[in-house]
Amino acid sequence: MEFIEGKKGLIDEALLKAYGAIEICSKKDTYLFRQAAVVKYYFQLVEGEVNIHTISESGDVFTHSRILHTDNKIFGCAAIFYAQVYPASAILSKNSKVLKISVENFEKLIAENNQVAKLIIEKLSERLLFKAKRLESIAMQEPAQRILALLRQITKGSKESKKINLTRQEIANLTALRVETVIRTIKKLEKEKKLEIKNRKVYFPFGQN
Repeated sequence: MEFIEGKKGLIDEALLKAYGAIEICSKKDTYLFRQAAVVKYYFQLVEGEVNIHTISESGDVFTHSRILHTDNKIFGCAAIFYAQVYPASAILSKNSKVLKISVENFEKLIAENNQVAKLIIEKLSERLLFKAKRLESIAMQEPAQRILALLRQITKGSKESKKINLTRQEIANLTALRVETVIRTIKKLEKEKKLEIKNRKVYFPFGQN
């Protein structure tokens, strides 16, 4: 089958289905895969939202990313090629539609469609760059620096003020901070006019509506 790039860089859904992918409708809080589980499927979000996180031995949750279907991002793919077990968990944060295809069929799809392999390399490279920037921001000692770095990544440097659709707890998970620290720091940043708060939602950057 001729390769057709899907929505803004995803693998075309028809191509996935041609190789045996099935569409499933799952409810919020359903795990697509769990940390340390053996890799059996490639998943692609059709509708909805998924959180990728790890849990430490002490029970602390660290959120690596929150992916909306409109983000058109590939996730959980690296484990197929290297780890053989998932390094993180993927849990749906709202009712969602997902395509899943067995690892065997997914590998066959890649072998027979070079453009899919190229797309995956590009997406994995994009994720590596994102993670490198995240690690750099987390290494910063000041909570304000961590939070601002995250907001800049989310808004992709936009000069137009955008609503940040993250709870304080989600910001804490993404920056490896305590939620109390996030709440206190966001209030401080608001006073410094580095962000705005409207109806309890954060808008960033400040005053660029």
